[in-house]
Amino acid sequence: GKTKQTTLSGDNVTVQNVTLKYSSNSGLVFDSPNGKINELLVHSTCWLGTLVYPAVGFNGKGAKLSNATVSFFGNAGVVTNEVSIVERALVHHGGLIGLDTAGLYTSGE
Repeated sequence: GKTKQTTLSGDNVTVQNVTLKYSSNSGLVFDSPNGKINELLVHSTCWLGTLVYPAVGFNGKGAKLSNATVSFFGNAGVVTNEVSIVERALVHHGGLIGLDTAGLYTSGE
């Protein structure tokens, strides 16, 4: 079956001041066209070592991630597959168990 993850979804969702730590799978998956996340801390996540379960999965055309710290993750820190904005993000200590890793991984349009 599918591995569990914390998912927030919906159109134009705004989330502020979120901390998520110590997850063996994804840290946070945010799926919101034109949505916003501000002040995010994700620490010690993504220990499966794949892009499928990143520390932060960020989807939705026009979505925006601001003022984020993502650290100590197994493979990818922030993964986005839409046209979105990532600004003022500190991504460090990543790729701790994966071989093909990324701090910020983008794909799509």
